[in-house]
Amino acid sequence: MFRQIIIEGIEEGVFSRVDPKLVSFAIIGTANYTRTWYSLKGSMLPKEIAESIAGYFLGGIPAPN
Repeated sequence: MFRQIIIEGIEEGVFSRVDPKLVSFAIIGTANYTRTWYSLKGSMLPKEIAESIAGYFLGGIPAPN
């Protein structure tokens, strides 16, 4: 399912040309591993973490202009 979404995004010009299989594994791996280090006592809420990680995948970590 993840691969298909990525493929469709590439075809529609929403995503850059990437390896859909590799990106899918990276997304799923990140999501699965989060439970290992997440703490309720941490400084970020789950939604904030999800938004940050999604931002890294979709926009990278560019330096400010």
